[in-house]
Amino acid sequence: MCGRNATLPLFPVETLKIEAGSTIGFAAASIKSYYKEHEDFADYDPNFRIYHDGPATAYLSKAHGEPNDYAGDGEWFKIAAIGASDGLNWDVGQKSASGVMNFTIPKSTPPGKYLLRGEHLNINSAYMTTEMYVNCIHVEITGSGQGTPGPTTKFPGAFNAKDDGIWLPNALMRPLEPMDELKNWQGAGPEVWKG
Repeated sequence: MCGRNATLPLFPVETLKIEAGSTIGFAAASIKSYYKEHEDFADYDPNFRIYHDGPATAYLSKAHGEPNDYAGDGEWFKIAAIGASDGLNWDVGQKSASGVMNFTIPKSTPPGKYLLRGEHLNINSAYMTTEMYVNCIHVEITGSGQGTPGPTTKFPGAFNAKDDGIWLPNALMRPLEPMDELKNWQGAGPEVWKG
């Protein structure tokens, strides 16, 4: 659900409190001195960027109890899909202004504790070569949202390597003119719930 060989946390993980309607994001980070000196996490490098250009998606799944005890085996709903707004260049990656994936939590999201799953894809035109970078964070969404999120899906099983949005056989690595396939990218899996 939340990355390669992901498991429940061995130690308690903090839950980020965020109000529905707010923006949240995922970014790559580098901890320079951790392995070298075995110090506490220090020397964070804010200039480290998501390396691959590609699209991104975000999903939420309501935890049944505390997020530390939730394996993510429940229902997930998609809250964002970031493609190539100009039809030429992906909005996330080395060429993007911030190098981060930012998403807005829909305003009508019901309050509660959730797993927030961020996905970044390095899409290539060759068959079965898309790379997926997935991770989750624990969030507690506040507010007065009373929406009904959906459609929902489960992980694994939400999509496969041949689905539209995962494999783009007609997309070039660097197209010369805008392509609707990139501009209108919504990813595989369910439609985005906008609340």
